[in-house]
Amino acid sequence: MNSIVLEKNAWVLERRFLNTWKAFQDCLHDLEAELLQNETYKVKLGNDDVFPYGQMDAQICVQDWLKTIPLNEDTVYIITGFGTGFHVEQLLKILKPGAVVAVAEANVGWLKWLFSRKDCRALLEDERLILLTDFSNFDLLEAFELPNKRNVHHALFAPTFVLNEKAYYPFCTRFCQEFDMRQKAQSTVVVDSKLWQKNALANLETLVNVPTLNVLKGKFSHLPLVLVSAGPSLDSAIPFLKKIQNKALIVSMNSSFRTLCKNKIHSHLTLALDPRPTTFYGFKDQPIGQTVLVTTHMVHPDVVKHFGHQIVTWNGQDPLTHFVWSSLGKDEGPALKVAGTVANLVGDLAHFLGCQKVCLVGQDLACTESGKTHASDSIYNDNGTLFMDTRVCREWSGNTLPKVFVESKLFFYLQIFNKMAASFPSIEFINTSVLGAKIDGIPYMDYADAEKWMGNADSSKLSEQLLEQIKESCSYPKQKLVEILQPLFNFTKDLCEIALQAATWHDSHAEPIFEHERIVREGYAWADKINALIDSNLTFYQILLSGRLIHALLDYKKNLDALLSSSRSKTRSLWIENREYFWAVFSGCNDLLHYLLATKLANYRMP
Repeated sequence: MNSIVLEKNAWVLERRFLNTWKAFQDCLHDLEAELLQNETYKVKLGNDDVFPYGQMDAQICVQDWLKTIPLNEDTVYIITGFGTGFHVEQLLKILKPGAVVAVAEANVGWLKWLFSRKDCRALLEDERLILLTDFSNFDLLEAFELPNKRNVHHALFAPTFVLNEKAYYPFCTRFCQEFDMRQKAQSTVVVDSKLWQKNALANLETLVNVPTLNVLKGKFSHLPLVLVSAGPSLDSAIPFLKKIQNKALIVSMNSSFRTLCKNKIHSHLTLALDPRPTTFYGFKDQPIGQTVLVTTHMVHPDVVKHFGHQIVTWNGQDPLTHFVWSSLGKDEGPALKVAGTVANLVGDLAHFLGCQKVCLVGQDLACTESGKTHASDSIYNDNGTLFMDTRVCREWSGNTLPKVFVESKLFFYLQIFNKMAASFPSIEFINTSVLGAKIDGIPYMDYADAEKWMGNADSSKLSEQLLEQIKESCSYPKQKLVEILQPLFNFTKDLCEIALQAATWHDSHAEPIFEHERIVREGYAWADKINALIDSNLTFYQILLSGRLIHALLDYKKNLDALLSSSRSKTRSLWIENREYFWAVFSGCNDLLHYLLATKLANYRMP
């Protein structure tokens, strides 16, 4: 049997839940089911008739369930089993501000049967809901604006859960892991976006005139890459690193750079990406020697100043630098992707450089039994944060120990490392971290065996070769950058002024009651002006969104949940939405203007 989905449902599914809609196309089902009165329904399972909501009145069953659910703000509720959608609808009615619902349905055939008989359009259109039918793809979670979500709650609805327990148990575990990973990744982007844009502009004059990583593409196929991180096991790795430093491409991190310098171990490349001032602490007062910095435009400016022109870059998918580099006709470098920590870049980097072997050193992704988080001589020891309470950690299998302690941030990084070996099948990975967590597909190897595994390649002249490779640089005068950035400054200044005028105009008027009032029309006119200016240059608007504006818009949406109530008319609700939106746009524009003026790459002053 192949039912035809109701047009009303199909329209929403195609727009919001395309994976489910595509799954319907080839889905044949042989269901015996019936929609009954009072929101109940009947499904034939084997020889038995099953009534998930009860035989008399679904309201009784669902209301009893709702009483067991703690209602909290900014929470993601997981429901396993869509049923007829009735229990989902009832939960949505009582949610606290910022709370959302993820519904998982393992039986696509059931959904197709239901959507061919019941109009679920209103439920499916609710922006607080996502529908998951592909349990290997959690991308729809991104629709929930995860930086504003605090936790996950499993709202177990037993009548639908028991219909497919075997599928739902592992789903719930995977869902929590995916939420944790994606929430941290999105939060990092939002929290750091303001710093990224500020740093990118501060670094612009220097980094526009250094080569990109493309000059090193495929140059190291004869060498293994050794990534040195600053986990506790780095203390024991120093003798090993001294033995192999002339047999490999040594890549340090900002956190391990100082330890290597003090032990007279030279790293050929060092990675630094973090926009915060603490990124520089690992380099401060340390000679750079012949080490080449590999970075993006968002790194803290003190790091860039420290390395001068001994730098190679890649774009890092930043709209601002993409605009400038495109305007100059300049090579942007490879599209390397970083997730969470800079160390997660090693697979992408090694593949790009041509390395066929990668050895991880000090990449523990765990703290010791005493709570030690990093190597003894690290910036974490300087600032008094070398130890943590292991009671807040989860336990994980270790490389040499039965268990190690992994705190939440490291667990996020560990999940990314767990996918690395499978993502780069042409690269052979090993991990020498004695005290570290076990990583899927990356076997542990002790230092003696790792030294043999490295082979006998010669990297003794590598530093001189690297400096020769990067000596060719561009020379773009400051005036050229001013000419490129001036239209962006003008656009942002105009949008800032209009948004401020619109917001203050709204604040000077009381909320309207009726749709036909004159101030309602004037309010819409302000919105039209702002949207027309945004639409006039979407490139510049994307640059704004990559900075403070994205943070301001998330705050705007969060504030609406608290400001709007069901008792307000649609006219008054739209009035509040517009006002908050105008203030958010002003806030984002104002920050970018100040950053541009601070670089002296614009010819106008603030009004």
